[in-house]
Amino acid sequence: MPPTDESHPPLSVAEQEEVAVELIIDAWRTAIERGVAPQTLAAVAIATGFAELVGTIGQEAATEVAEKLPYQIRSGALGPQQTN
Repeated sequence: MPPTDESHPPLSVAEQEEVAVELIIDAWRTAIERGVAPQTLAAVAIATGFAELVGTIGQEAATEVAEKLPYQIRSGALGPQQTN
């Protein structure tokens, strides 16, 4: 859980996910408006996200997350509807 102060009480995991999605979507839109191609943005986001995962949960656990991606992509769990 990230550190908090009195002006920001601790968030539940669901609240953290909601805030994270909102912030990432805003940053995504800003990057595209500034000329970053969506494919470039996606590649950088994936690499940055996995670098953070490796640093946070370790190589083996991050590898397990990565191994699930093909199924999630093929099943539609990670389709365009999930980014809105």
